[in-house]
Amino acid sequence: MKVSILKGSLDGKGGLEKYCRRIAHALSQRGDEVALLGFGKPQNSESNVHAICPSYKLSLLQLLSFDRACKKYIDKNNPDIVFGFFRNTCLQTHYRAGNGCHKAYLERRKATDPFWKRLTYAINPLHRFILDCEKRTFESPELRCLIVNSHLVQREIEAYYPKVTKDKIKVIHNGVEWNELKKPFEDSFSARDALLSELGLQKESFKLLFIGHEWKRKGLGLLLNALKASPKDIELMVVGSDRHENEFKGLAHSLGLSSQIHFYGKRSDAWRFYSVADVCVIPSMYDPFANVTVEALAMGCFVISSADNGGSEVLQTGQTGFVFNDLQNPEQLAECILKSRSFTKNPQRALDIRNSVQHLDFQNQLAKLIALIT
Repeated sequence: MKVSILKGSLDGKGGLEKYCRRIAHALSQRGDEVALLGFGKPQNSESNVHAICPSYKLSLLQLLSFDRACKKYIDKNNPDIVFGFFRNTCLQTHYRAGNGCHKAYLERRKATDPFWKRLTYAINPLHRFILDCEKRTFESPELRCLIVNSHLVQREIEAYYPKVTKDKIKVIHNGVEWNELKKPFEDSFSARDALLSELGLQKESFKLLFIGHEWKRKGLGLLLNALKASPKDIELMVVGSDRHENEFKGLAHSLGLSSQIHFYGKRSDAWRFYSVADVCVIPSMYDPFANVTVEALAMGCFVISSADNGGSEVLQTGQTGFVFNDLQNPEQLAECILKSRSFTKNPQRALDIRNSVQHLDFQNQLAKLIALIT
């Protein structure tokens, strides 16, 4: 079959970049003729990767430009399957809603955004275009399969788009490079003391890890307020970047937490932080499925997650993690942190946590997805 994969940006080196290339490779191995479509400059020169429009800094301009380019390519090449990973209005036979349901996301934002901000939802052209893409894609009679990465997203789509045929929705949880993380995991305990010294952490403290960008949506403010009500022998590692970083540092200072919070910026060596963390905290306001969830588990970290992270579905409560459901209540998160102190990392406990996500090895989840592309 001729398969066109609508990827989006070709500039990145992140998880989605690797994921789409692996899908393209697996389909090629199956015998399909695959074209990976995107914008910007490809990282390498594979013949099946096509940059069909330039890269723009303005989000709406980028969406519109890529949408037009995709329609033009599809009309010219007439593929059997169009597999979308990026919001488009063009015909798609398969779509993976990795970003969740935008309509549900806006509803969640109403709880925290000021009144004037909420008024802009209906008139902001970016939101209007994304919602138009979403509605057209989800409700299209040409759509054969709508792949979501959590039951959370499945429920949202069914609630906000009741015209969607439920049988089309397939849940495949995000995979993790479980086998690839074996050596970093096995080395983590022998390297622990050296890493603690390198990162400027106290050997005897209880260590929490927060990792990600978009700190407001990811719930860093809630976590800092929860730490205010937690024991003082806790250290928090914050890994990632945010344009409002100074505001969060100011909040930590005002709460008297400056000595307990360590900001490390954007890093490419996340395994170092998983290695020394006792608990990874994911207090997201909305996350269809935070990859950090399964990465932390595969590195033997206990996880505390909000119920608004679809990744919380893979946690085994009281064994590999805790789930809390009140994003307006830092005391509830503080209680989970307090209970998690019984799960200080040790080799056997870490191994048990790691083994809980062996079935989510990337190759297993990729095979499930490839089987749906027919």
